[in-house]
Amino acid sequence: MPPREVTTWYLEFDGETPAEPRWPEEVQLVESRVPDAQWSQFLFCAVGRPWGWYSRLSWDFGQWDAWVCSGRVRTWVLWDRGTPAGYLELVRHAVVPEETDWLGPAPDGSVEVKFLGLLPGFTGRGLGAGLVAAAVRLARAWAPAPVWLHTCDGDHPAALRLYERAGFVARRSTTAVEDLPDADDPRQLCAPFVRSFLDAQGRIRSGQ
Repeated sequence: MPPREVTTWYLEFDGETPAEPRWPEEVQLVESRVPDAQWSQFLFCAVGRPWGWYSRLSWDFGQWDAWVCSGRVRTWVLWDRGTPAGYLELVRHAVVPEETDWLGPAPDGSVEVKFLGLLPGFTGRGLGAGLVAAAVRLARAWAPAPVWLHTCDGDHPAALRLYERAGFVARRSTTAVEDLPDADDPRQLCAPFVRSFLDAQGRIRSGQ
């Protein structure tokens, strides 16, 4: 896919904390309390691949491991009868990031809904709205700080409307040329992660 212009919206939640989602029978949202690089990398790729998520395709095992073990990242997985159906990742920022300067002084920083989505086989069942509501509740329970996220026109076509219906308000937008990967893009193979992981496992087996 050739590079193209992508519009990104930055949204802040502006409303009362939503009620706890009522999931269908045998669907539950569970926090992954043990940091695991392989698990987080799988979720990112499984959910984001259809929508061109590429920000972490170049990460190696060490980068993934450092991220999930940083102490400022929390992940919840949505399970449907024992099968992962989607996930959300929250990031707590001690300092307001530059891209969210509209927040102004925020003594408690902010909580970003960094990633949120469903695996392809679980869309169209209304689970996305529950996942967004859960993300806000969990973010506000984690810190008394602004809750925000970003989405773009390369993401699911209903994403922006879903967030706005949930109470998020667009505070700014940017447009830039981005190189989004398609299905045939070699970046989708995540070679840096695979190579570095296998190398680490080889060192463990050899006792190094």
